This record gives sequence, C-alpha cells and structure tokens, in this order.
Amino acid sequence: NGAGKSTLLATIVGLHPALRGAITLFGERVEHEPAHRRARRHLAYMSEQGIFPPLSIRENLRLGALTTDARTRSERLERVLGLFPELATRLDDPAGGLSGGQRKMVGIAKCLMSDPKLLIMDEPSAGLAPRVVNEVIDRLDALHAEGITIVLAEQNVSFLRLASDVVVLEGGHVRFRGTRETFEHDARLREAFFGLEGLQEL
Repeated sequence: NGAGKSTLLATIVGLHPALRGAITLFGERVEHEPAHRRARRHLAYMSEQGIFPPLSIRENLRLGALTTDARTRSERLERVLGLFPELATRLDDPAGGLSGGQRKMVGIAKCLMSDPKLLIMDEPSAGLAPRVVNEVIDRLDALHAEGITIVLAEQNVSFLRLASDVVVLEGGHVRFRGTRETFEHDARLREAFFGLEGLQEL
C-alpha cells in the first residue's frame, strides 16, 4: 500500500495529469489527451471497484460500449456473455448485490464491451477468496490468449503466473524491472520484496 500503483495506472489512462515524462500508447504520445480519447484507442481500465453498484449488470455492460451504436453493443454483449455465461440469466440484477468474485467478472466484462487491445486493471484480487482469485487468473489468462495485452497492479503474487514482465514499485520508485523469469530465479529479489522462498511453487 502507498507504493504508487493506483496513481500510476490512473495517470496512464488519463484520470490524473502526467506532471512529467511521456505516455506512449500503440506508438503515439497520449499524455496530453483526455481519458475519453485514450479509451477510444482501445484502452480499457478497471479500477479496484470495477463496477457501478447501483446499476444493473446490463447497465454496467452497456457503459462499456457507450460510444457505439445499438447493433455493435448487441454483438459485443453476445460475445461477452459467451465468455461469462453465468451473467446471462442475471442481467437485470443490481450489480451491487453480487459477490466479490461476481463483481470482478462484471467489471472485466464491462471492459471487454469496449473491444480493448489493452486492459489495465487495479488490484483485481482485492477482497476475493483464494479460490475466486484463481478463477479470475484463469479468465485473464484466456483473454490474453485471445491477444489482449493486460497490465495489472497487484500485491497478490499469485498473479505472477500470468506475467511476462514484472515491475516492483516502492514509495513511488521502480525498484525492479525485468522478466518474470529473472524475478523468480533470483532468491535475493524475492526475499527483499516479498519475503517469499516458495514463489517458484505458485
């Protein structure tokens, strides 16, 4: 907590201004663009909350494709429900009444309604039981296999199994940046950042 993960992600997607440096998205500088224009570049962002609790599941999903026409929304909804069939019979239920794991699924599905090429997620494991965390990891792994690039800010090291690259933030500074293999095979790094000796078993 307090490492700067959420602030970094909010800056990348345009919710916080970048005070210095550059943000490049698909080869183009975007640090001066508002958030809605970055979203139109096929960037989707899921905050730790992930959903709008007072709205129904259907309304949350529609918000993910707000700038598209009705036909496109319908086509994307059909695709998303194919990925998350457990939502299909509950579309008119209030999203706020769902379990933590179900809320995460709705949040991911809402992001997919925008047809993203890059999905940025803040603490997808927050408040979830270990069994549900594994389900979220499996879903994200399947999305990545479809060609979606995923950037995660996480404290739960179980998510390392998804990673090709790892960045460790501490006090707003980058303390490590490299491949997952480099991180996993350096016992000193694991011990320094997480105090974990059994990371290779995850």
